[in-house]
Amino acid sequence: MRCKLASWVSLLSMGVMLWAARAEARAFRARFDPETLELQQPGNLELNVQAGGLYGDGVDGNRIIVPDLEVDLGIFKWMEVSIDGAFSVTNVATSDVGLGGDPMWTSARFELLNMKQDNKEHTTFGMGLQVGPRFRTIDNARGVGLGALLLIGGGTKELRAVGNIGTFLDRQQAGAIVYGGSVEYDLELRRKWILQAQLACAHYFGNTNGDTDPNQMFLLAGFGTEVKKDLSLSLLGLTGPFAKGDRLGLMASVTWDHKLW
Repeated sequence: MRCKLASWVSLLSMGVMLWAARAEARAFRARFDPETLELQQPGNLELNVQAGGLYGDGVDGNRIIVPDLEVDLGIFKWMEVSIDGAFSVTNVATSDVGLGGDPMWTSARFELLNMKQDNKEHTTFGMGLQVGPRFRTIDNARGVGLGALLLIGGGTKELRAVGNIGTFLDRQQAGAIVYGGSVEYDLELRRKWILQAQLACAHYFGNTNGDTDPNQMFLLAGFGTEVKKDLSLSLLGLTGPFAKGDRLGLMASVTWDHKLW
């Protein structure tokens, strides 16, 4: 079963890459999603699928995310591998409607520091590094790019906060310095609810394909809940103050965990 599934995934990936290679690269602004410090345990697979609608006045206009996908697999206690990419229907409700994608980021996340205090609050502090190549998908950068993030965070049993700073370098596109972070707070009611907030910023240096406003800033806030031990749902609202980007949006996500070995 796993072999058949792997074969279908490989064929689909090859088809997307071959189809994408025929398209001209567009000037895009991939929305930066802050990463977490949490590493999957060896053999544990986590799948996060996010979809939603975004109103914007950038090169992609109003768009529907279908989907934003991230797959994380624990290899060692100190390392996991990740595949992260997003696809969207662009310029919705116009004559220029089409398909677009962000570069597929294939990375490894390493634990650099992990400090835990055995107290009532279960205080933690940690640092991590996420780095790897970024590959062309649908109508975006040609060639292979690079993404790298330094992750710093900590918290208690109920509260977690993580900061990100790094860079995304994609071929035929302006380079980006990205930074931001996320905060989560657990509410124990009849079931576990998680209040969530994110700040995601990007500054693009260089001027490629006629882009004139390279700045991004997104604020996301919402909540999530654990349906069961291996399945959780979340809903986040998005707002962005800068022109030529995503201005308002609503994103829903599903996260599923599975033990492979």
